[in-house]
Amino acid sequence: MAEHIVDLDTWPRAAQFRFFRTYDRPHYATTVRIDVTRLMQVRKGQGVNVYRACLYAIGAGLHGVPELCMRFRGDHVVPRREGWDMAMTLEVHHALVDGAQVGAYFGAVQDALKAV
Repeated sequence: MAEHIVDLDTWPRAAQFRFFRTYDRPHYATTVRIDVTRLMQVRKGQGVNVYRACLYAIGAGLHGVPELCMRFRGDHVVPRREGWDMAMTLEVHHALVDGAQVGAYFGAVQDALKAV
């Protein structure tokens, strides 16, 4: 299946894309507080794994906003393909860990996700 390329002549965010595309590092991070009261008071008592439920909710929220799922392919913008991707950050100290351990970690995470 051919990948769909966003038409920059009609895309509402084209001006922002063109402006920020010139930056060396046009990324930012944000932290928000979310209300997990019901999850902790009701669903946890029903046996729901709180950590897994939060991961699911975060992924559902991210994938509920199409712009958060867009990617660059060269000079083009493409929407996400079928399936869900979640980026995660892993902070490590190079005296303790190298690329082999990081790769093993992400492999173990992917295996665990397949088992869920």
